[in-house]
Amino acid sequence: MDGGSIRTLADCRQASIPTPPGAVAITRDTVVAAGLDPEVVAPWVEARGGSVEATPGMESRGIRPGRAMARLTPPTVYYVVPVAALAP
Repeated sequence: MDGGSIRTLADCRQASIPTPPGAVAITRDTVVAAGLDPEVVAPWVEARGGSVEATPGMESRGIRPGRAMARLTPPTVYYVVPVAALAP
């Protein structure tokens, strides 16, 4: 990835996802919305000591025990990126 792509990636940080100290989370959806290719971002992140992770999906339950509703929240795929990798 070039310098412009790295700056774009740095602008996509998500504060709502907990990460280890010295790292930030960037969702896959945000990467796509920024015009970057997730298939290029994932190996770039992993080569710099980061990882690709996902939140667990959640199934909504009805009021009655044992009856699941048809609503399922899909997992959110995100990249855990070391802050040093985003430095200019």
